[in-house]
Amino acid sequence: IKYFTVLTFTFIGLLQFGFAQNNVKLKVVDGTSKETLVGASAMDLKTGEGAISDVNGFIQLTNLMNGDVEIIITFISYQEQIIVLNLPLT
Repeated sequence: IKYFTVLTFTFIGLLQFGFAQNNVKLKVVDGTSKETLVGASAMDLKTGEGAISDVNGFIQLTNLMNGDVEIIITFISYQEQIIVLNLPLT
């Protein structure tokens, strides 16, 4: 089983119509070689919203609500990983 590492880069809190929305940018890399993983997927388990990593391994998730957000990261032949973020980060 292969493992990957998720690096969390940017958190931005936005206030719009009384609801807090957050954006997060992740980078998905191989846990051993640190090569970027193109085509990895990330999905918010609560809303089902998701995105796919680009050619540089970056995934941008938008409009995440405040509180604990569980994000599942998957990639073919790698063990899935669930990360929990408490948004907004301060």
